[in-house]
Amino acid sequence: SCATRAMMMAAIATASCLTLALTVGNVHPVHVRQPYLSQGYQHKSQLDPFMLQQLQDPCAQAHLVSTVRRARSAMMVLAQDSEMELSIRTPSEWHSRRRQQILEAHPDVQQLFGVDALSLPLLSLVNVMHAGAALCAGQLLQNGDAGNLLLLCYAGSFLSIAQFIMLHDLIHGGVVRSNRLGWLRALSLPSFFGYYLYLRFGHLSHHRAMGEYTYAEIFTSVRTEFEDGDVMFAQHRQVLDEHAPWMQRLPFGWQQNPVVNMGIYSSTILFERIVLFLVDKYIAVVGFNPFFANKPAAFHEQNALFARFNLCVQLALVGLSGPGALVYLWLSETLWTLPVHPVSASFYTNHEPHAEAGDAHATSATQPSSSVYAGRLYDALCLNMNYHVEHHDFPEVPWRRLPALRAAAPEFYDSIVSFNDPLKVIYDTFDSPRFYAGANKFPKKRRSAKQEKPLQDYKENVLWRMLLDRSL
Repeated sequence: SCATRAMMMAAIATASCLTLALTVGNVHPVHVRQPYLSQGYQHKSQLDPFMLQQLQDPCAQAHLVSTVRRARSAMMVLAQDSEMELSIRTPSEWHSRRRQQILEAHPDVQQLFGVDALSLPLLSLVNVMHAGAALCAGQLLQNGDAGNLLLLCYAGSFLSIAQFIMLHDLIHGGVVRSNRLGWLRALSLPSFFGYYLYLRFGHLSHHRAMGEYTYAEIFTSVRTEFEDGDVMFAQHRQVLDEHAPWMQRLPFGWQQNPVVNMGIYSSTILFERIVLFLVDKYIAVVGFNPFFANKPAAFHEQNALFARFNLCVQLALVGLSGPGALVYLWLSETLWTLPVHPVSASFYTNHEPHAEAGDAHATSATQPSSSVYAGRLYDALCLNMNYHVEHHDFPEVPWRRLPALRAAAPEFYDSIVSFNDPLKVIYDTFDSPRFYAGANKFPKKRRSAKQEKPLQDYKENVLWRMLLDRSL
């Protein structure tokens, strides 16, 4: 029966989570390679008589000259590295510099590039299972079986993760070779609000300009794409230039309580997804996205086209099984981003900064991204989304090959900060929120983001008030 299948799926998900809790360890310390500089003598009087006698020997003098030349060459290399470090002006450039160095040291990593033939059929299967689970959820709600419905939604969150990861690979060219945007629209369903808008307009630009734009610039921009799509998600849990997370605005010291912060974050995520769902229906009818009033017609046309496709699929699911299908899509799409889900740790640490970490090759004093290495089970649950430094270094490497990328260049990944305890990551995220991608530590290469409507016009908009800090 449908309820039995729901229980089986939930049991598998619960067993996976329990196994994960038993297998993870603690956050391992960072090991940053530092250049070794030997201590020198400042004056010959500091030398003992034997050493002074040795230096009078012609062979010893020649050796000393050779040593001095090698030291001078080493100092020149260090100076060049310092200049390179100063040239890293943005978080994205941190990854670009690493990419260049990895390709020089390990050119064979290019063999990992390209389409993964398994992803397209696997994504199609995931979507079919997702739709089937939504229909099953509708029947559970009609039968008043709320317990099994919640368990099914939790199990379905792993399907939603799989859908997102492979759609994400699709936009990077790891699933199909041509017509990516058409495939993206077709394979982004079923969904509640979905991942299409972010992946279509905000993800590739995120790779190019991570941490370079403010929250206000994203919503007032006249460009077709979002300058950095991740800003819209990071504002819930990380600090931005002009915008602290909602949980950091609580009175009476509550903002220092990680449990309270988790509750505030979770409620805002769940509520925001409902708002986005309702606005999506407005877009389907009117053909205009009120969140981004400055954007050109092409943006609104593509947004409306997907919203209408999504509405048709949702109406079909509701017609076949009732509103429980929408409840399933809503919860399965949001649960994996909440603290109750182990995979959320990889989501939270994507751009967790480490101001003093740097890396093994002195690209910058700040590390803007992080990975979570917690064993093969965790890799499977996340579909390797937890290899986020690797992904930003080489976006064209498909999800199944990211562990191989790390193994191919271990000196570049084992010497930077990473995590191996998802539970501790989740707790620390809400105990002390950090600046998104450490962008405040980079000498930003601020790009021009023209605005046609002044900010004060947006501040009168109820949607703007819901999204932005009241101080703006």
